[in-house]
Order: sequence, then structure tokens, then C-alpha cells
Amino acid sequence: MGQVILGNTSSRAMNDQIPQIIDEETKRLLDEVRLRVTSRLGEVDDTFNRAIEDLTRFRGFLNELAEKYAENADNIRAFAETVGRIIEYTDKVRQWYRERVYPEVMELINGKYEVIRRGKVSLSIVGDYATIYYTRASTKILIKGIGGLNIEVPPLISEWARKILGMGLMRTDGYVQRGHPAMTTAFLWQTLLWLMIHPGKQYVYLKGINVSKKGMRLVWHLVAYDGEKLDQVNQVNNVDDLAVMLFAGVLGDGSANPPSGNKKARIELVGADEEEMNMWEDILKVLGLKYYRRNRRLITLEISGENAAKLSKTALNAITTKDPLLFDVMMFLASFHDGEKLRHMFFMKRRGRYSVELLGKAFTVDVVRSFSLRCNAASEEAEQIVNALKNKYGNITVYTHTYTRRRDGYIYVSIEVPRHSLTRMVMLDDDLRRSITAVLCLRYKDAEDEETRQRILRHLNETTPTKGATAADCPEDFTQAQVKNHRQKFKTPQEK
Repeated sequence: MGQVILGNTSSRAMNDQIPQIIDEETKRLLDEVRLRVTSRLGEVDDTFNRAIEDLTRFRGFLNELAEKYAENADNIRAFAETVGRIIEYTDKVRQWYRERVYPEVMELINGKYEVIRRGKVSLSIVGDYATIYYTRASTKILIKGIGGLNIEVPPLISEWARKILGMGLMRTDGYVQRGHPAMTTAFLWQTLLWLMIHPGKQYVYLKGINVSKKGMRLVWHLVAYDGEKLDQVNQVNNVDDLAVMLFAGVLGDGSANPPSGNKKARIELVGADEEEMNMWEDILKVLGLKYYRRNRRLITLEISGENAAKLSKTALNAITTKDPLLFDVMMFLASFHDGEKLRHMFFMKRRGRYSVELLGKAFTVDVVRSFSLRCNAASEEAEQIVNALKNKYGNITVYTHTYTRRRDGYIYVSIEVPRHSLTRMVMLDDDLRRSITAVLCLRYKDAEDEETRQRILRHLNETTPTKGATAADCPEDFTQAQVKNHRQKFKTPQEK
């Protein structure tokens, strides 16, 4: 059992502090650290293995890409060699973790420590090869004693892409360290994107392991010795460039959720600096995108529905046109184990995967609450939609429910076509029947439990003109082949 240093948690200040007796609050925090770390410690090897697997696949992909982009083949192969060095370094850190760090971590969480540093909201358990740093939000196992990797990164993507993406990342995740652009990230795909943005001398340091409720991630620290600060945002006035910069900002300090069921696509950009967030607001206004701002401890800019889809589409179209190599690379990075955010940014489509188009409006095929079609519309539009449905399909029943959105008072109407009306509609409209059958097939494949699958099979029987239809009877061209192919492309190796 060691000593507790209260107050400033820096090592320089530690020598000036008076050792304290471990109090009840510190004991409670130690128990929390022990529980959090031991519950995830067995996943560390898999975390390293996934990173090495993704890097190895990426190196192979780059060598294949060199044949497609022959004019840039030398730089692509050189970048693949750089990735090879990172693979060797990651494997070296993995061995160091197994031999030195893991045994010490076990000792630290079981009370064999010399020093604990206490801050107001943090706690550090200090060892020779590892420091366990705890806050309420997360816990990090910091790896010590092995150092980083100095590499020379060849230019891979265009100067335009480096400038615009670099501005987005520097305004969110990036910062300046001793005059050089730097970034710390727990995402491997973002690490590689940073290396592409800043060719030249780079310092890559596998800093530690982040432990959270969602799992474990390797933490990378990067310093671009030859990189530019890339902060001349006021010089960018092209709409496509601004969309790509905002896209990069979301990849840094934001979140992306594609349409799912009745939920709209949603993109959020989060920050604490009001000046920075005002800059992003100005860009959203120039792009003509509607958004909602929440001012709490952090400032959040939320873009949803068709506005989220428009942002994604504008940015990806610009990347495809101006730097197709970058688009191909980003598509592959989206397949990484930790590439969920990047995958989601590629799927910000207005219409959800479980929707059909009817009268120019996207209706969700609901099988959770009941077998029905549902959509939301502005109050003035809802009446027109209901009348159009009845004009086309006869005197069917259509339910409407009026709601007021709490956050801004916006009034909208939820339109529901119930089961008995839907059954009649599919018998009158063969195109609608085919579309709904396609969605039901997709939902059947995505269902996670047998009860849901059986319920969907019953609905398939109702929408199919022949009795005894099953999911196997769904024609291949009705199963949203394009979405299916995209999902396969973005699947991680584990999902495959």
C-alpha cells in the first residue's frame, strides 16, 4: 500500500506535496478502477490483434490500389511500406505490454503501488511501466518505457484534400504541440487519415489503451513535424470545400447516426469553444443546411434528416470528383473494426433502409409496434398526403396524430396506414407490394431473434399473392441489392 498525493497530479508538483492517508473516497475510487479495468483486461490482446489485422489488410489494399492509380503508384507503395513499419511497431508494443505492462497493471489494481495521485476529478495509480489514469468518463492504461516511432510519410492524397481535411481535423481533434500540429485519437482509421494529411516527418506513439463501457481502444499520439497548422479557414469560400471541411470536423469531434426505423439521419458536431462553434454555424448557413443548437456544458450543433443527407452527399461527391484515390481509401478505412463513424457518414441517406417511397414520400415499414406504414409530415402537408392516399387506393383508413416537438415547439403530424388498409393497398398496387416485400426480406435478414423473424414471415404471407411464402421466396432483385452490397463492403472481418 503506497502514498496518496492530493491536489495537482503532475509529477513536478508531486514532490512538493505532503503524502496523505488514503481516505474513504480514494478507496472507493480505487475499487471503481479495479472493477472497470479487470472487467475489460482480457480484451487487450484482441484489441492489439484487431489493429494489426486492419493495418495488414490496409497495406494489402494499398498495393492493389497502386495498379489502379499507376501515375501515383510509387507513393502508394511507399505509403504501404510506412504502414508496414507501423505494424511492426504495434507488434513490438504488444509484446512490451505482455511482458512488462500487464504484470504491473495486475499489481497496481491489487494494491501493490507506491504512489497514487489525486486530482479533483481524477485519480492516477503510478507504476514503472504503466500508469492507470481514471476519470468518471473513462479509464486509460498509459504505456511507459517503450517510446514512439519516427517515420517519413510520402504524399498520398492531393494537396487540396490535405488542406481541406486538415482544417477540419485541426479545428476539432487537432492542436499545436511545440509549434507542430498534433493529435491524440483512439481511432486507427483517423490515425492513418492524419498521416495522409501531413506528409513528411511524423512521430507516432502508441500512448496506451482506453477502457470504457463500449470496449477497449488503442490510443495514438501523433505529431507532424513538417505539417502546417492549416488554420486559414477564412480563405475557404467554395461550397464543396466547406462541406468537406465540415465533414472532417464531424469525423473529429462529432457523431453520425444513419436513418434507422422511424429515426431520421442525424449528425452532431460538439465543442466547448464558442468561437469555433460559431465558425461551424457560419459554414452551415453558407451551405444552406438547417440545424439546431444546444448550449449546455458543451455546445452541440445537430443536423438531421435531409440536411444530414445533403451534407454527406455534397462532401462525398466533392471528394469523389477532386480526389478519387482519397474516396477509395476512405471507403476501405470505413471497414476497420473501429470505423463505425466513417461508415455512418457514408450512409446519411434521407430514406431509411426500412422505407418505401409512396406518393413521393418516404414511409417506414413498421413491424415492431404493428404491421403498418408510417411517416411524419408538417401539419399543412399531412392533409394532402391523406387525401392523395384515399384518392389512389379508395376509402382506406389512415390515422393521424399531431405532436409538438418539445425542444422548439415545432408541430408535426404522424401518419399511419394500419394493417388492414396496407393489405388492401398491396393487392391493388403491385409495385408497392414488391417494395414492401423487399423491405420485409431485409428486415427478416436483420432480425436478431426468432420471434421477430416469425412475425415478419406472417407479414410476408399477407403481402404475397401465393400462400406459404417465406423469406426464401423473396426475389433477389427485391432485397435492395445495392444496400446489401454496400453493407458487405463496410462489414468488419468479424461480421463477415
